[in-house]
Amino acid sequence: MISVLVGDKFGVLARISIFFAERGFNMDSLAVDITVNSIISRMTVLVRGVDCVLEQVTTKQLMNFCRCDKS
Repeated sequence: MISVLVGDKFGVLARISIFFAERGFNMDSLAVDITVNSIISRMTVLVRGVDCVLEQVTTKQLMNFCRCDKS
């Protein structure tokens, strides 16, 4: 499970979805909710894959894409 803090802006959901799709991951679950700060949303994504590959994608690529907090 990956939790991502993103700006509450138009198109962010699509960009995150495309981010995973371009790397060959299928999302098993996707949930988005507001945070205490109304301009930031928390996106929780459940994806299956090899742990070391997911770790590389999240630490090296997704962290550069947006502000992230892995769970």
